[in-house]
Amino acid sequence: MRKIYRQRKTRPAFGRTQFRQKDSATVQLGIRAWDMSNHHMSLELGPAERILKAALGVFATYGFEGATTREIARRANVKQPQISYHFESKELLWKAAADTIFEEFDRALKANMQDAVDDDDRLYRLVRTFVSFVARNPEWFAFVIHEGFQAGERNQWLIKKWLKPQSQAMYRILIGKKWPKMNGRDMSQAMSILSILSGSTGIFAQRFQVEKISGLNILSDDFISAHARNLCIAIKNVV
Repeated sequence: MRKIYRQRKTRPAFGRTQFRQKDSATVQLGIRAWDMSNHHMSLELGPAERILKAALGVFATYGFEGATTREIARRANVKQPQISYHFESKELLWKAAADTIFEEFDRALKANMQDAVDDDDRLYRLVRTFVSFVARNPEWFAFVIHEGFQAGERNQWLIKKWLKPQSQAMYRILIGKKWPKMNGRDMSQAMSILSILSGSTGIFAQRFQVEKISGLNILSDDFISAHARNLCIAIKNVV
């Protein structure tokens, strides 16, 4: 059955997708380490899944304007017309790719926060989940950065659908309070906390340089845990 992704009229709550298939089946993707040179994807995935996974890498590498359906098709190992067969437009494909990666972080965060025993444990679990996710999914960082330099409709959609709700959710977990008003010390504190978290991602975006300089494997569990603990110390100083 042909699968077509269309945009819903309503905006679902935090952590839910904005796209559906005609047959109501949900696309399941397990995106892990990002390989920009991955031109021929495993045929074990279905065409729609391969297109989404390839699209995420292409959009992260070239941005929306620079990405081409030809390159996406090449990486997904599909014919170019299959992209429009499964997705109505390039913009809907971009949004579906965004939903895929942000939903994966949602699932990881919710799973890892369930058994937190106290405030310190909650802080460490959140930070480590974030660091581990960014380390193993660097396409997330590149995807966000490409849109962050622009104030267009896609960036506004990304902020409204994902970036702001996720920021607010992480703030509630860390501080135990609602997102602060637009002015005052609380908002400054919130921005400082988020700056510490977002600033921690750069090291993974420059992975090969950092590993050459330090001699460390920054994707190892030991490094990710140590990096998360250092970030927790920085956040505690702000709180």
